[in-house]
Amino acid sequence: MLKRINITETLIKNVIRYFKISLYGRNNSYYEQYHSGGDDYNPVPGTKILGGFINDRPGDGVVWLYQDGTERKSAPGEKRIYSVNPENGSVVTEIHLKNDGNVSIIANGAIEFTATGDVNISGQTLNAFFSKCNFGSGGQPVARLGDEVTMADGTKGTITSAGVNTSV
Repeated sequence: MLKRINITETLIKNVIRYFKISLYGRNNSYYEQYHSGGDDYNPVPGTKILGGFINDRPGDGVVWLYQDGTERKSAPGEKRIYSVNPENGSVVTEIHLKNDGNVSIIANGAIEFTATGDVNISGQTLNAFFSKCNFGSGGQPVARLGDEVTMADGTKGTITSAGVNTSV
């Protein structure tokens, strides 16, 4: 039988996530989490879950569906992955795979790419809007249209056109 339950705490034991719930006056019931492959979701306390028992034994409960109260934005054929602020439940980061082939990534923080191999970006146009562009120790800084630059001889100028700039 399926039950709607609220999560009060989470616990990881031997790589399995368990949810502490209160059911039938029992304060120490733990339900084991089941989820789709490749997912790792840790809901905040208070999230509603849908779960059940194995062999009608409340001590052997399983969880696999969640309702966290966030706005549903996905259209038919789309997938949206998001994380929430544990304090207030608001969405803080999302990856939205859209049904027109576009991908939207929204982060209220940094986005980090780490690769042990090459990172390749290809497409028709690359638009980048940054207040500053750093390439670490991999080469010279990049000047953008409108940037003021100083040449080795001390001459200063502003980048005013795209293309190969041979002087300022």
